Amino acid sequence: MSQFKYTSWGRTRQPKNLNGAASTAQLTAPDNTNPSGATDGYATENQRFLHVSLKSDAAENLTVQIWAYSHAFGTWGILTDIRGNAATVVANAATVHKVLEISGVDRVYFKKTVGTFTGADHLYAAGSTF
Repeated sequence: MSQFKYTSWGRTRQPKNLNGAASTAQLTAPDNTNPSGATDGYATENQRFLHVSLKSDAAENLTVQIWAYSHAFGTWGILTDIRGNAATVVANAATVHKVLEISGVDRVYFKKTVGTFTGADHLYAAGSTF
């Protein structure tokens, strides 16, 4: 008799890395293209909050724009914060951590809009329900 194994994250108090529930690995360095396919970006498993950490080790300014995908619409769009502003993370020779509400978003995509990622720059993303 086989035992059922849950494949979704379910309700999570501790943020889970979008690179894998047990992973601490950074995301792939973003490029400057817009998402287009339903499998672009990272699955959110319908978590409520997106935690993003962007580390810029150089004196160069890095800006990453966050996109959202909904299976209900089948389209990508720029994620906005509660004030209606485009969701971006900006880091200039620092580490910036941002938490955004993503209720109902099925996938997220990170687009580099300013700067060049080097081996010393890091982008992390996680999801949680609390």
